[in-house]
Amino acid sequence: MKYCKKCLQIDTRPGIRFDENGICPACNYHASLQEVDWDERRKELEEIVTFGKANNHSGYDCIIGVSGGKDSTRQAFYVKDVLKMKPLLVSLGYPPEQVTQRGVDNVSNMINHGFDCISINPSPQVWRKLMLKAFLNFTNWAKSTELALFSSVPRLAIAY
Repeated sequence: MKYCKKCLQIDTRPGIRFDENGICPACNYHASLQEVDWDERRKELEEIVTFGKANNHSGYDCIIGVSGGKDSTRQAFYVKDVLKMKPLLVSLGYPPEQVTQRGVDNVSNMINHGFDCISINPSPQVWRKLMLKAFLNFTNWAKSTELALFSSVPRLAIAY
């Protein structure tokens, strides 16, 4: 068993690969953040926010794809509370075998906090095609949910 030389992450974690120096991807990513010009990033974000608010033709400043997980929940509240934008949330009705009660509850919680949310529910035939494509291309049938959500958000953005 091998350990990351910085954080002691073990190499038995699925899919982990240490670099030539014995450092895990998480530690390398954390180190790369030290080189980011955060002031410049903030300016870029402010320009995007200004553009979104100025080009609001639908009542929404932006569209956010949400899964009901902690990351998308945080993004939605950050956009609403910190950036003072009005987002439209887009959620995907996953195949029944992937729906969790926690995810459903988290999306419901966001709606209860005043977010508008559109749920997209592809047909079973489309799901089967997506699952096959995800399995053949990524050897991971569950990646189909990401493919569907990531393609649904831009399509709705164009429509709105």
